[in-house]
Amino acid sequence: MKDVRLCLLLMQSPSVKLGNCFDLSTPHKVEKTGKRPTACNSIGVHTGSEGSGRVLDLILNLGTDALQRDVSSALEPQLDKWRRHPQAATAVLSGLSKRRLPDLASMVLSFMRQGRVEANVYHYSAAMSACQAGGQWQLALSFLEEMSQFGVAPNRISYSATISAFEKGGQWQLAVSLFKLMLEADVNPDEITCNSLMGTCAKSGQWQFALGFLVEMPYMRLLPDAFSYSTVISACEKGQGQWQLALCLLAGMQQTSARPDEVNYGAAIGACGTGGQWRWSNMLLCGMAESSLRQSLVSYNSAITACEKAGEWNMALRLLTSMRARQAKPDAISFNAVISACEKAGHWQRALGVLCGMPAMSALPDVISHSSVISAFKKGHQWQLALSLLSSMLEVRAMPNEISYNAAISACEKCGQWQHALCVLSQMTDLKVRPDVISYSAAISWMAWSAPW
Repeated sequence: MKDVRLCLLLMQSPSVKLGNCFDLSTPHKVEKTGKRPTACNSIGVHTGSEGSGRVLDLILNLGTDALQRDVSSALEPQLDKWRRHPQAATAVLSGLSKRRLPDLASMVLSFMRQGRVEANVYHYSAAMSACQAGGQWQLALSFLEEMSQFGVAPNRISYSATISAFEKGGQWQLAVSLFKLMLEADVNPDEITCNSLMGTCAKSGQWQFALGFLVEMPYMRLLPDAFSYSTVISACEKGQGQWQLALCLLAGMQQTSARPDEVNYGAAIGACGTGGQWRWSNMLLCGMAESSLRQSLVSYNSAITACEKAGEWNMALRLLTSMRARQAKPDAISFNAVISACEKAGHWQRALGVLCGMPAMSALPDVISHSSVISAFKKGHQWQLALSLLSSMLEVRAMPNEISYNAAISACEKCGQWQHALCVLSQMTDLKVRPDVISYSAAISWMAWSAPW
């Protein structure tokens, strides 16, 4: 196996070239194995067996704060048995993996090394699987390095679990490098491995890499599924609004066995919204109904947010109203986006109406809701309403922030009410809300304007 320290070196590298990950002239052979194996069923161990179950309980009873000496003391009576039957240790490690206890798994491996119990790929794979849920990629990588030091060749579970840990930890460069090592070691990846890899790239905004791996999956004789596509489409949303690509991917799914689902549509709607394409967002939302897919809350919120960014307040209101008929109960995000759309258009009455309608829909107005309406009052020169709403925020336990106060101060400033602006500024300091440049500049400008020349 190549030196795994290459992964560590990549942490200091600005990029990893996708072209070096595969040699497309000789497609990598991948054997279809059906259900993905785990560290337990790969060697036929039984984690529920009586002896191993008792040992596992002993370790679990030590708690997550256990020290190495505690674990070693509890396992000491098992030393001879584990030397003769290493699979008994695998059962314990698998039990810790299922319970997502990587630190305890690490201590068990340490005990095995100190006691000269042969640690094989199944032991390490079980420990790595414990790391993936919590994103403890450093620990997973240390296990991989140990395997290299002791001449234990990683298998697909080892690589996949570590890549999954990289995904949770946002380490896309390490994930790409490790995937390359996996192919060089002639270890066959599966769809789950590739999905984790694409997810790592997507979460880090590396949509080009995510797309590249999706395209290369057929060369590895792997079929992208709906999750594969949704991962890359979501990456398009994060990648500076690559909405055209998101639409192409969604349309391309129709040519494959991976049928678009709610998640795929929702991701595409979000990508269009980020790209300022509110019409496409709405068309996709309608397309979900035509495809007999449930229009989820997330999908509606993405479409409403797209309208809000484009200043389409009327369409945002229509979508909010239609949510009731579609049994998609709006939340604070839904209402806040509509309020913001009305505020941007200067419709303070509409914004106030949406705010007042929130309790009836079991949605609690928050500081964002109130601040947006106060800002709408500012644009509508409604300084009295702005001050009244600011005062009422404390009554509904929506603590005003600097944005709320600045909007109220600006509302007073626009209407020549500099005394009230100064009072609001004073109230900020009383409630330990730190005024910023906007707060002071609004008050100072009116003091300068009103001063006699």
